[in-house]
Amino acid sequence: MDWIAPCRRVLEEEESILDLGNDDAPNPSVRYFVVPHDATQTVGYFIDWDGNKFFLMTDAGRVTKEALEYASKANAVVFESNYDPGMLIGGPYPHELKMRICKGNGHLSNDECAAAVKCFWHPGLRHIFLCHLSENNNTPALAFEATADALRSIPAGNGLHAKDITNLQTLPRTTPSRLFNLSD
Repeated sequence: MDWIAPCRRVLEEEESILDLGNDDAPNPSVRYFVVPHDATQTVGYFIDWDGNKFFLMTDAGRVTKEALEYASKANAVVFESNYDPGMLIGGPYPHELKMRICKGNGHLSNDECAAAVKCFWHPGLRHIFLCHLSENNNTPALAFEATADALRSIPAGNGLHAKDITNLQTLPRTTPSRLFNLSD
């Protein structure tokens, strides 16, 4: 991991943007935004690298206006779809943990993820990756279908819907995903 040290940059608490300032290559900018999760310093990211815009948000108790604003500019979005409400409420977790997960400072449900997608989807959004799926309270199929249904409800012109022109994937829970080409 020594090779990554020269690339590492720290965003200070008061600093919301990092400009790497490299004149020899496209200049990426990285913005972070605070997410309402019940842990310290939880943030999401918006990265713009030569016009390719990437959004990442997980461990978000709810979707903020700022998160929607950044996601609505992205070409690729990695978004939390943590739990299915029925599985969570009917599952083995203690009541206190269930409430921590679903009461606005824990995680996003499949339904909350799908509702957010309806708010931030735009014709330039080419990829949505669902992440942080609970192993005990969700399945990849449930997460996928909730967001796919949302995308099917959004007209995209010429008789198409958002689902027809947006690549939707669920990311693996415990292993690295395959490499994706986001310029497609």
